[in-house]
Amino acid sequence: MDDCSDGKDDKKRSAKKIAKEFSKLLKKEKIRLQKIQEKAGRIETEEDWERVAQAADIFTSIFAQIDEGEATVDSEEESAIAEMCRNHLANNIVQMELVSENLKERAREILSEHWGENFVLTAEKQMGRQTKC
Repeated sequence: MDDCSDGKDDKKRSAKKIAKEFSKLLKKEKIRLQKIQEKAGRIETEEDWERVAQAADIFTSIFAQIDEGEATVDSEEESAIAEMCRNHLANNIVQMELVSENLKERAREILSEHWGENFVLTAEKQMGRQTKC
């Protein structure tokens, strides 16, 4: 049997590993956000909001790896990742309600910087809401 392979199995394992690591990161982030909410009930600093919005960067990395062929996923897996992405953005939009009033405008800018203005606008429209600044 030939030890050489086309790398598809490695890429498939890599995609599953990425998804598993991402899931762990999301759980940690949810716990961190719960602690923030329990502590103050509000997101008061730009740094705290930046950490919330940075989840988009994980999705950017995952999709870049898929696009560049560094990770191989089937259409079902890609759809699941895309759905997680949309759900996380929707969660971020809902979390805007926790942002203090004096930070809302900047928080909306940060959200758009990480997720992309068009993606945020599309999600808000689908959710039937628009972030008020």
